[in-house]
Amino acid sequence: PMVLRLEPLALHFSARAWYVFGRTDQHDQVRLFKLIRIESLEPTRQLFVQPKRFDPATWIGNAWQLIPEGKEHRIELEFSARVATNVMEVRWHPTQKQRVLADGRCQMTFTVDGIEEIAWWLCGYADHVRVLKPPALRQRVREMLQTATAQYK
Repeated sequence: PMVLRLEPLALHFSARAWYVFGRTDQHDQVRLFKLIRIESLEPTRQLFVQPKRFDPATWIGNAWQLIPEGKEHRIELEFSARVATNVMEVRWHPTQKQRVLADGRCQMTFTVDGIEEIAWWLCGYADHVRVLKPPALRQRVREMLQTATAQYK
């Protein structure tokens, strides 16, 4: 287990879990720590004062959920008619745009910083979603689904 001295900056709830943004004595940058993974804490006598200039939303930027990768991608997806209504009922991302096609399918677009987090989400829709753009996301989802399928041969 890693032992760190954490200077917290903000608590943040996302993706059904609590996180703490902070700086540590081992990282020269703001890091994100999932609270459930912290095994133990030792309080100090220092008073925590949340910095006025730190905003989790600015740090997260256009990441799909929590982790920006440093490159924005225009994501274009097409969902089957079977899941289209359910998918469109949720505001997945602030950049979301959607339209229903004549046959009940829907197309959605997002501008997302990074593709890894959204790839995991897309794999949950398996054969009910098709990645139109970008090619890198299409390839990543293909690899993930092929690896998953290979486990069932």
